Amino acid sequence: MKCCKILIAFILLGCISLGLCACSFTEEDIIGSWKCSYIYGKDKNKFDVSFTLTSDGSYVKTVVKNGENSSTEQGTYEIVNSKVHLYKDGDRFGTVTTYEYSYGRLVNNGHKFKKVG
Repeated sequence: MKCCKILIAFILLGCISLGLCACSFTEEDIIGSWKCSYIYGKDKNKFDVSFTLTSDGSYVKTVVKNGENSSTEQGTYEIVNSKVHLYKDGDRFGTVTTYEYSYGRLVNNGHKFKKVG
């Protein structure tokens, strides 16, 4: 019985370690361009969202809705734990969008962004 408890403890520890490894990343992992496409709303609008993170800590984000340019924003970003925070216009007290790094993708609100460059 004691051996079984020890074995279960080691298995759980291994699973936790693997989970933590999947979430850790470096700045080099996120620098580049990221893209995601999705359909949203009852009108089935198609959105193509892309943003580029640069080594100087800035970003540019573009949203295309149904094939037409919808919006562009720029600002700064920072890495906090397993997340990337984008600060519109570089204002850390204003609009912030948070992406969680998970298995090589940046995820926001269920939308999974793939690195394209």
